[in-house]
Amino acid sequence: MRLVKEDILNIDRYLKDKGIKFLDVRYELIDHLVSEYEAMENYPDLESFLIKRVAWCKKVAEERRKAIHWKYQKALQLRLLGFLKQPLFYFLLVLWAIFLILINAKISSTFYYGMLMSILITIVVFQVGFFFYMKRKDGFKKKVLSYDTIFNIYILPQLFLHLPTFMNPILKDNPFWCGLFFTIAYIVNIAALLVTMTKRKQIIEEYTFLKKYFS
Repeated sequence: MRLVKEDILNIDRYLKDKGIKFLDVRYELIDHLVSEYEAMENYPDLESFLIKRVAWCKKVAEERRKAIHWKYQKALQLRLLGFLKQPLFYFLLVLWAIFLILINAKISSTFYYGMLMSILITIVVFQVGFFFYMKRKDGFKKKVLSYDTIFNIYILPQLFLHLPTFMNPILKDNPFWCGLFFTIAYIVNIAALLVTMTKRKQIIEEYTFLKKYFS
């Protein structure tokens, strides 16, 4: 028995009533539920079929949240590896190292640390500002799970903002380790920002498709 559009919309409403609010999650569940129902030989009542699948649907929804988190972390790792494959990255890295050596010779270690910390704070503030700009501009932020959890990309990068508190003695007294630490922090945070921009574009395309599917 092939389900019609009205049946699919009924399944969607049922899932929403059961607390599954994200479009992308419901789309994935509906795709599975429709395939399973249509493959049955003795078709039960659609509502009875759905009642038996509620627990499974909620479990899948939670698993998808966790899967998206790790998917974002993997995307960040791939972006970092992508940097290592670009000759321009090494050229810029050499220029940055020369700049640090020259500037360190002219200023105190305290000012050197403060300068590098200020750059990191600026990058993080830009990340947060861009995130809230997205949330304000994009009206579907609460409708797509992959968008709702996009800030998870910044979990690892923003650790660098807190680590200096525990590493102050090492960083302030050793310009080499200070420069190395903040350079890695900049690279990771810039990579996270680029991943966020890429994912946002993909999510907008996904939402456009889902909106048409459920209309």
